[in-house]
Amino acid sequence: MIDVEDIGLVTAKVLIEPGKHENKSYELTNNQILTFTEIARKLSEVLGKEIEFISPGILRFYLSKRREGMSNMFIFVMIMLHYFPRFQKTPEITDWVKIITGREPKMFAEFDEENIEELQ
Repeated sequence: MIDVEDIGLVTAKVLIEPGKHENKSYELTNNQILTFTEIARKLSEVLGKEIEFISPGILRFYLSKRREGMSNMFIFVMIMLHYFPRFQKTPEITDWVKIITGREPKMFAEFDEENIEELQ
C-alpha cells in the first residue's frame, strides 16, 4: 500500500532531476504491511462502524462481475491484480519514498484521517 500523493511526490522528483534516476526503477512502499482484514479493522475504528473483509473465491467473483455486466477481459485483469499477488511472498518495505523525497511516506492511518468524509 502506498498513498497516491507519495507516488506523485516521487514522480515529481524524478521528473525534476532525471539524471539522478536514469535507468533506475524503484519499488515504492509505505512503512507498514497490512492485510485486507487489518485494513478493514482500521477503517472500522475510524468510521465507528463495522467493516468486514470477505474474500470471494475466484469463480464466485467472476460470476458476480459477469452479472454486473463487466467484460471478461476486465474481470481477468482484476483477478490478476487482486488474486495472483496472494501467491507471492510478502513484499518488503522499502525506503525509496524517503530517500527520493526526503520525507516519510504516508501511513494508512493518516490516509484515513485525511479522507474520513469521503470514506463515510
